Amino acid sequence: MAEQGDFPPIFICGASRSGTTLMKKILAANSDYAFPSSEVTYFTVFIKHWKNKVNIDWHVALDDFCERRTEFMPVKYDIWTRFQNNKDESFRGLFIAIIQAFAASQGKTKWGIKCPFMEHELPEIIAMFPQAKIIYCIRMPQAMAASRKYQYRRSPQKFKKLFV
Repeated sequence: MAEQGDFPPIFICGASRSGTTLMKKILAANSDYAFPSSEVTYFTVFIKHWKNKVNIDWHVALDDFCERRTEFMPVKYDIWTRFQNNKDESFRGLFIAIIQAFAASQGKTKWGIKCPFMEHELPEIIAMFPQAKIIYCIRMPQAMAASRKYQYRRSPQKFKKLFV
């Protein structure tokens, strides 16, 4: 499976309730793209936890990752095999192995990541994946507020706290 030579990975980010989930669903409808089901907040957690460490025990890093995101547990062996074969002992190498193993488990050849809050990691993402396609979703504030209100329709007090 290509790392990113035949295709660039896709990263979807933007404000909460801005349409990132809809964008992911549209792109996932393409039979070639795999997107993890959960929002990829683990990218943020993982990068903050591991990026500045030296002498990393990559087995521990992978175990830590799979404990946080159990959807990847079934492909843990495949992740480790890919990581060893790609000969890139770095966070980038492990991340590529994780995402490729997940995509392969879905029968897909391309991959993307969706996390509304990834915008803070865009410099790291672009440094690791210079060919990446970044989709940044925006939405009119009035529409976002209406969407939030609908989200909290059963708890008006929680909705009021968002704006007070």
